[in-house]
Amino acid sequence: MAGEKDITVGLAHGAFHGGWCFEFLEDELNHIGFKTVSVDLPIDDPEADFNDHSDVVVEALKHEKKVALLGHSRAGNIVPRAAGRLAIVKMIFLCSAFEPSTIQCLPPRDPNVVEPPMVTQEYLDGLQPEGGEMFSYNRTYARRKFYPDCPRPLQGWACGNLRIQRRSLNEPILEEWPDVPQSYIYCEDDLVVSPEWSKIFVPNRLGIEPIPFPGGHSPFLSRPLQLAHAIASLIE
Repeated sequence: MAGEKDITVGLAHGAFHGGWCFEFLEDELNHIGFKTVSVDLPIDDPEADFNDHSDVVVEALKHEKKVALLGHSRAGNIVPRAAGRLAIVKMIFLCSAFEPSTIQCLPPRDPNVVEPPMVTQEYLDGLQPEGGEMFSYNRTYARRKFYPDCPRPLQGWACGNLRIQRRSLNEPILEEWPDVPQSYIYCEDDLVVSPEWSKIFVPNRLGIEPIPFPGGHSPFLSRPLQLAHAIASLIE
């Protein structure tokens, strides 16, 4: 939906999800006055890598004059790949996780800092192999880990929309981090991407202070109004 503000908010979803997960957040951002564009990344294509995902984002946003691009969870790997090809004014990382292929161009500012595990063992326990590099996610674990602070009907709706996911650990290398303003929001009760990792990794690699946000891994479902205003405060 078009708004009166001159920045379009692009929304890229994380593993197992789709553009559907941003429905409530888009409503709130549109109400504030932002145009939004959410994408369906080709996560269920066994041949599609991070570069292919970024192509989808670029195609969806290439005509927008000013873009704030948000990547949730695994889409943190997509945001910097797409940013150099769009009119990006802000990269926003939301509970973002990064593969080594994405962050090898970001050496630690202090090599003596020990980074804890990025994702929790509880999240990994919910992965279900589907053959090759494809995985699905256990719905019981999804309720507990993805949506712990959502009402049960909303949990059920979200779980019913989860998709199969290519989860390759051998992705194309990102050669250079884009020179674009950036912010990182972490959720204080995240059971997927460790808040303790975020608080150490983000200053040491991205050189910024992470922004705390209440609740679990999916605030676009549990707190869409509050998240919309947090996003607006970063780009206005």
